Amino acid sequence: MTTTIFLPDSELYTHRYVGTDIAGIEFLRLDELDKFVGEYYFFINQGIDTTIDKLFQMEYISTMNGNVQPSDSVDIKKHIKKVFPERIIKDVQSGKCKYIMDQSLEGHWDINWEFIFDVLSITKEQLVWLSGDFKIHEKTNNIAMYINWWEKNCCEQIPNVSDITQTQLKLIESYTERAKYNTLYSRRVRSHRVTFMTAMVYHNLLDNMIWSWGGDVTVPPAKVTLQCKLVDKAVERFASRHWIKCPICDLFVVPHATCEKGATLAALSGNDGTVGKKYTEAYDVVAQWGNIVNEMADTGTDLTINHVNIATPSHVLNTYYQCIVETYATAGETTFLSEKSFKPFMLMQPFVLYGDPLTVQALRDHGYNVYDKWIDHGYDLIMDPGERTEYLIKEISRLNSIPHCDWAIMLFEMKDILIANHKHLSTANSRYNIKL
Repeated sequence: MTTTIFLPDSELYTHRYVGTDIAGIEFLRLDELDKFVGEYYFFINQGIDTTIDKLFQMEYISTMNGNVQPSDSVDIKKHIKKVFPERIIKDVQSGKCKYIMDQSLEGHWDINWEFIFDVLSITKEQLVWLSGDFKIHEKTNNIAMYINWWEKNCCEQIPNVSDITQTQLKLIESYTERAKYNTLYSRRVRSHRVTFMTAMVYHNLLDNMIWSWGGDVTVPPAKVTLQCKLVDKAVERFASRHWIKCPICDLFVVPHATCEKGATLAALSGNDGTVGKKYTEAYDVVAQWGNIVNEMADTGTDLTINHVNIATPSHVLNTYYQCIVETYATAGETTFLSEKSFKPFMLMQPFVLYGDPLTVQALRDHGYNVYDKWIDHGYDLIMDPGERTEYLIKEISRLNSIPHCDWAIMLFEMKDILIANHKHLSTANSRYNIKL
C-alpha cells in the first residue's frame, strides 16, 4: 500500500522525511490533488502561504520566551479556510487526511497544543508534528516526533567539503600542530551566548581560538543590534520613581526584573549578586563588541548571512577541535540538535558542546563516538545552565593547556574514530525518518 503525502511546494526536501531506500511513500504536488483517488493521504502545509508559515513560528506556537498567544484565532481560522484547499479541510474532518506540521528545523518547547488544535479545527489524532527536539516524544505524550533534518543536511554537504577532509587527514597523519586550539562561532547573539562569552572573557580563554561574534547583527522583531541591547544605556535614560536598580548590576529596571546585564551576571553566579559583580568588566567588554571575526587571516566572512552550509578551510585546518555553542542552552526544556552539532563529524574534528543538557548523549544515541577517551563531557549531565557553563569552561581551559605536540598525537589517536563518525554521518538518511 502506498502512502501519499501532498506538498504545496515542489522544492521541499522530500528525501529528508524518508530514507531513499524506503518504498511505499510518494510525494505529490498540491496541484495533483484533484486527480487523487486514494482512500487516505497526508498534507504538509509549509510553504502554502506566508501567513500560515508565520502562524507556526515560535512567537505564536510557544510560550518559551514568555510570549502571549494571539487572540485572533477566529481570523486565523478564516485565513486557513481561505488558503487551504477545500477538499483537504473536508478530508481532514472526515478522517481521510492528516496534517503534517514540519518544525524539524526548530527545537521549540512549551508548545500551546490547544491553540494549534483550535486554529486548525482538529484533534491531536489528526496531526503529525515533526520537531528538531530529540526528546519531543517524551514531552508531548507522542503527539510529536523527532526528525534529524539537520543531520541529513550535513550529510548532503559531505561532497562539498571533501577537499577539507582530505587535507585534514593528511595533517593528522603527519602529526601537524595547529596554530590555534579551537573554533567558537556566535554569529547570532543569544542570551546564553552572552553568558558563555562573558565567562570566556573573564577566564581569558579567547586568545588561542578562532572565534566570531555578531554584535551588529540585527535581532527581530525590533531590528536592533545586540550591541545596542546589551549595553542597556537606554534603560538608564528612562529611569524614574517607577523604576528600581537591578539587584545585580545597578542599572534601572522595572520592579521584580533584571536588565540584560543583570540576567547574564545572575546566570554566571547562581543569582548571587556579590559573586555576579566579579563578571561585570567581562560583560562590559562583550557588550561593546560589534561584528568580530577573530582569525589568522581575513577570509571575508560575512556575519550578516547564515553560515549553516559554510565551512571555512583556514579555520578548520588550523584548529584541533570545535567549541560548539548551540542554538539553546536550556535547563532541559528542549534537546535541540542543529547543524552545529553535526558539523564536527562532517569536518572530522572532535568537539565540546554548550547546549541543552543531554545533547552529547543524544549524539551518542544517533550512533556517534563523542571522543570520551580524550574529552570530558560531564557538563552534558548538568541541568543548570550556569553550572554547566562552569564545568565546560574548566574543560576548555584544560584542553587549551595541552601542549600542541600532544594535541597532534591525540588527533592521530582519534583518526579511526574521526573517519568512522564521518562515514556514519553519510548514512543519516537511514535513521529518524517520518513514521506515519
